[in-house]
Amino acid sequence: NKPFSDSFYLPFWVCVGVPYADFISHPPFFFIDTKVAVKIYKQSFKTISAEDVAHYLSEIKVWQQLRHPNICLYMGICIEDNETYILSELLDNGSLQAYLAAVINQTRTLSWATKLNILKDVCRGMTCLHDRKPPISHRDLKPANILISSAMRGKISDFGLSKEFDFFASQTAQVGTWLYMAPEVIRGDFYSLSCDIYSFSLCIYEIYTHIKPFSFAEGLSKKSENTKSSSSFSGDVSIQIGSNTSKTSNHSKHSNSSSSRVTLPRGLQYQIANGHRPKLPAELCSDEFLKKNAGCDALIRLMQRCWDQDADERPSFQEIVAIITNIQKLPTTNYETVVKDIFN
Repeated sequence: NKPFSDSFYLPFWVCVGVPYADFISHPPFFFIDTKVAVKIYKQSFKTISAEDVAHYLSEIKVWQQLRHPNICLYMGICIEDNETYILSELLDNGSLQAYLAAVINQTRTLSWATKLNILKDVCRGMTCLHDRKPPISHRDLKPANILISSAMRGKISDFGLSKEFDFFASQTAQVGTWLYMAPEVIRGDFYSLSCDIYSFSLCIYEIYTHIKPFSFAEGLSKKSENTKSSSSFSGDVSIQIGSNTSKTSNHSKHSNSSSSRVTLPRGLQYQIANGHRPKLPAELCSDEFLKKNAGCDALIRLMQRCWDQDADERPSFQEIVAIITNIQKLPTTNYETVVKDIFN
């Protein structure tokens, strides 16, 4: 919780694409007077376990390779005796999760057109990941990891669970956030890059309804303690929504004040693994409403394709971009009024 001034100096940097020897003789002047987001780990790499060091370095390894307009830019890492800092570009509007919370509280607005643009931006960023050789699977795609720029464009962030994908190796680890986790991942089965497509479907759900997946008439409850995930389907599991294990400085607008823990019943996990999906508010899926809002009808159909129980039936992100482009041409008569009225 140490305070930061508006400007501060970090004495030791390891910057993207700059070998250490070159860094000593040619400091990265291109970062001077640049606003950044700072992710603070309250321990030094010198004192934490080898496993935690490997986790942090894996995020950096993946992130520093990526250059795309819809991927948050990694700028460097600073290592001090007691703290480690990861620096990235600052996105003025914070996370999509925090922005949607502000929309619900009527302190911000988010139009239908902007929502579709953000979804397309995410797909373009994810296409960049999936098209790499070898491909990269994000494995924790959710609104908390989608950042919004001042121009209201979406960028993907937080690559702590991302990994280069090996199609010839067995991918079975249960990683990610339960609410957005694909059924095959919950079951501990083999999974492919399409696990990210499933997670994206729940991002569609949340941006369309302003409701967290499975919280609408699903009986999710708040809980203060945190229970680790397990392959068993008995009992409950408490998960953290919209946060990570690091502290974030006051200087960063990416921090999410609305993050909370919810208890996801193991019975619900079992249902998700076997095809259960979150319910839509009746106001946003009735026949009468969809007749007036063809764009909403098409987006719901896309969402349902993306969360298909059969991972092979889910569309690619490249295909989704084309679909959303077509949806943008369809009429929406009263969607924004209806979704606003749900929370009034």
